[in-house]
Amino acid sequence: MPSRSPVRHHTSRGVVLLLAVAIAVVSMALPAPAAPTAAVVEVAPDSGPPGVKVKVTGTGFGVFETVTIRFDSETIATARTDATGAFSKRALVPGDATPGEHLIGATGQTSGDNDFVPFTVTGGGGGGGDWPQMGFDLRHSGFSPLENILTPANVSNMVVRFNGLTGDRINSSPAVVDGIAYVGSFDKKLSAFDVEACEGDLTCQPIWTGLTNDLIFSSPTVENGVVYVGSDDDRLYAFPTSCTANPCNPLWTGLTGGDIHSSAAVKNGMVYVGSNDGKLYAFEIATCLGVPDCQPLWTAQTLNHIRSSPTIVDGVIYVGSLDHKMYAFPENCSAPCDPLWTGETGGTIQGSVAVVGGVAYVGSTDGKLYAFPAQCRQESCAPLWTGAAGRDVRSSPAVAEGVVYAGSGDGNLYAFPATCSTPCQPLWVGSSGSGKPIKSSPAVANGVVYIGSGKGRLLAFPASCSNPCASLFTYQTGEAIRTSPAVSDGRVYVGSIDFKMWVFGLPI
Repeated sequence: MPSRSPVRHHTSRGVVLLLAVAIAVVSMALPAPAAPTAAVVEVAPDSGPPGVKVKVTGTGFGVFETVTIRFDSETIATARTDATGAFSKRALVPGDATPGEHLIGATGQTSGDNDFVPFTVTGGGGGGGDWPQMGFDLRHSGFSPLENILTPANVSNMVVRFNGLTGDRINSSPAVVDGIAYVGSFDKKLSAFDVEACEGDLTCQPIWTGLTNDLIFSSPTVENGVVYVGSDDDRLYAFPTSCTANPCNPLWTGLTGGDIHSSAAVKNGMVYVGSNDGKLYAFEIATCLGVPDCQPLWTAQTLNHIRSSPTIVDGVIYVGSLDHKMYAFPENCSAPCDPLWTGETGGTIQGSVAVVGGVAYVGSTDGKLYAFPAQCRQESCAPLWTGAAGRDVRSSPAVAEGVVYAGSGDGNLYAFPATCSTPCQPLWVGSSGSGKPIKSSPAVANGVVYIGSGKGRLLAFPASCSNPCASLFTYQTGEAIRTSPAVSDGRVYVGSIDFKMWVFGLPI
């Protein structure tokens, strides 16, 4: 019987010992397995278009703890658990969410327990979904990812589908939700038009109006069955969308210290709006319901008029002031509310801030577009870059597919790369056909950029263009267009100072 080799036996034992040591070392280097969490989150519905409201419920969290509800990495709501560690909260899918697969979930701020479930963002149904506020969404991106009827190939075929008549000039940008178009006017009224009923009618009357006590510059914001609009009587009005009385009575009003040209932003049970007294106002809806001249939960002070509409992203409220500064305030603030940081420009800020991709874009009357880091935490923040746009920029920028669009006082539409350096050169410039200043803000949908001109023209440019860029569509209304277009279900809505809301679309 052959004898065993002592060398082979020794080598075998050595290998075993070395493997044991290696496993022990690796085991020490690896983190201990996380204790399984009992948290369970459910979302209903589990699919829908950008801006859809969902119900998020959770169990198995810590008792009486605050949970953060997120869409992917973006915070969309917070909730408080009960004595069993459960919660239920309604939240909005971000209006600029791209179609496809995403995650919605919740994390306990104390326990760290979390759970995320799939959510599918759809591309919308009949062709475009709602346009619920000036700038489309809380980011004020000015970009709707839902439109699929109007395209660069067919937009030149648009015709006037109907006119909605008001009693005076329109400086308010339309909002369109659930087949109703809302717009304010200098006749002191908010007007609501039934889109289908108005089809083909060049003298369409509103189905109801809500009366204020002064001119309306503010653009309506529609959220959860309520239309919010400001008036020059210093008040924010909240009208029910289901109104049948004419005139419609407000659910409540919020009192500020100056004219309101700003448009409201609504999030997590709060309404934020700027005023010409230089303050940002925060009203709590539950507290204000049924209360005339409701007092704000808190205010934040700037040094001049606020005509800019608040932009809300990742717990921060961005707003511009005529004091040449853009302010970033914490969303969950208290009086007195101090800014997280400010960004200074060389002129007044008349338009709203667009926050996309971690960058805050804003125009100024010094003729420049500014790009600031959205998460800047310096007391005074320097811009990442600036771009010259001919003359004063009163227009709010729109951001889509890596391009920033802004109208200028020189009568041109400028398109800048979203990632740039100073001095940033435009990718292309589109002329409105006159030197009249553009005060309208661009709206971008399905490869087309829409904007109004001081000459009274609605123009449509291809979003991907070369220099100089020729318009695909031009239509002359009766007077100047100072409002911003809304794009919904294959129709383009815009107000004119000729007392009319103009609605365009493809021929039926």
